Amino acid sequence: MFLVSHTVNNFVLEKSGVGLSDIADISQVIIAVINAGFAYYVFVYQKRYNLSNELKTSQQNEQNIKLQWFKELIVQPNISHLHSFFDNLETIKDKFDNDSLSEDKVLEINTFIKYEAKQFRKKFNDSILFIDEVMYKAIKSKVEDLVTKLTTVVSDDEFKLTNHKTVEREILEPINYAKNEIISIVFKYKGC
Repeated sequence: MFLVSHTVNNFVLEKSGVGLSDIADISQVIIAVINAGFAYYVFVYQKRYNLSNELKTSQQNEQNIKLQWFKELIVQPNISHLHSFFDNLETIKDKFDNDSLSEDKVLEINTFIKYEAKQFRKKFNDSILFIDEVMYKAIKSKVEDLVTKLTTVVSDDEFKLTNHKTVEREILEPINYAKNEIISIVFKYKGC
């Protein structure tokens, strides 16, 4: 059976003028074209992948450089201003010695709070404005909220600021909370 089929196939191929060697040559050309197409695809894909990696690496390096400059030019020289601002605000706890605060004493304390906030803005926060406006606004908002909270508490007769627990809850806790939030904002900066 095989012999008959093989003979018939050879006869048909010989009559059409196409031999087995011609079919083998054509199939080799087709395989070569497919291989060339596959090699081109791999080359293009690899080149795109390499370019993508180079871009990511370049962006990461640029981000690291910005972060290093931020650390060296802004944070290290000015971190003392941040700590002194909050340390100075904590000193107002010592000004609550009487049963009630006179209007002059309230005005003095509120002026002190606003002055310290102004100094903090000048010495610390303004230097951040040129680096990252979003961070600047976030810190500014935290300081403004703190100043509003403290001046409201100092001005309000409802709070018994001669009581140590009240001073702790209404003055010192908001100061510490704002300090931690601002430090968190600064240290979350990624150099973008």
